Amino acid sequence: MRLAELEGAKRILVLGMARSGTAAALAARRVLPGVEVVVADREPQPAGDGLALLEQAGVETAAGREDTALLDGCGLVVKSPGIPAGTVLLEEAHQRGIPVWGEVEFARRFLDNLMVGVTGTNGKTTTTELIGHLLDSAGWPHRVAGNVGTPLSALVGKVDRREILVVELSSFQLEDGIELRPEVAVLLNLAEDHLDRHGSLEDYRRAKLFIFANQLPEDLAILNCDDANVAGEAIPGRAARLWFGHAATPEGDEPPVSGTPEGIVYRLPAIISAAAGVRSQLARAGGGGRSGTAGGEDSDGTATRVIGWPADRLAGEHNRENALAAAAVCLSLGLGAGEIAAGLETFPGVPHRLQKVGTVNGVTFINDSK
Repeated sequence: MRLAELEGAKRILVLGMARSGTAAALAARRVLPGVEVVVADREPQPAGDGLALLEQAGVETAAGREDTALLDGCGLVVKSPGIPAGTVLLEEAHQRGIPVWGEVEFARRFLDNLMVGVTGTNGKTTTTELIGHLLDSAGWPHRVAGNVGTPLSALVGKVDRREILVVELSSFQLEDGIELRPEVAVLLNLAEDHLDRHGSLEDYRRAKLFIFANQLPEDLAILNCDDANVAGEAIPGRAARLWFGHAATPEGDEPPVSGTPEGIVYRLPAIISAAAGVRSQLARAGGGGRSGTAGGEDSDGTATRVIGWPADRLAGEHNRENALAAAAVCLSLGLGAGEIAAGLETFPGVPHRLQKVGTVNGVTFINDSK
């Protein structure tokens, strides 16, 4: 990744001592040993154990401060996603010509792994976790990170290049993107959300669509043709496109990945064609299945095939939609139908999202408090 902006930097300021900021500062300490790292937070006593972890690592902390003097001598500001862009400190950084990167942008500059980025108004966490579970059950090396819980920065300097990064990306993380480029980018849906932060639906949309902005022709954009706000958008970037859902694609074609009551229907030739560039990148990185190759699909590449729905998993139509997206990703990478079917059967779901708690006297209790 391009790191020219860091050449000659003597000091980096990280804003926020929650998970993302702490992880970014610790990553900077690991990979930039000659650079002074300072972490600031407006709260005098930030919640969590960030302050203690930073002090143990020898990182300078500035709790209870947000004055512009923190910028003196800085060559870069890294901001946590929870911090709005219009704060006085960030405005001053821009005035001084100091680059401002989001935590994900910062982390990605140090990670050459193939990245699967997942965004959307709803279903991000379930889809991200499901992709990770399918890869895990098939024995593919990978890490799950991002908005799902583990900051991407926590992986800097700690992952093998062959591991696939499966990253949930919120609009807060994407609005800070500059060169961020997931080789596989997934947009599940688009609906009005977070307008208190973004100001308008157009700005929220722009943040979400940034996931595709830097993609190259050898990359892959995976899109939901059933969501009018997705199918009707002008998708930026130059990636090949792969649609999932039931409606006709904007080009009037049948989507390569769709669903029926029996299961996930997929057309392998269309998937292989769209994903050719991604598979080449994965092969060059030495990633893929247990043998280190991006293979595994059925040898007959001409037939339309079906992966059956698991009996007691993925309750709700929205979860079936999430499963279509996850299957589209995994089929594109090279997992076989049998591997995906086996993974769907064992997916435990995500806590608080149609989570089966148990059955008492014939009544099944579901936790859907999310």
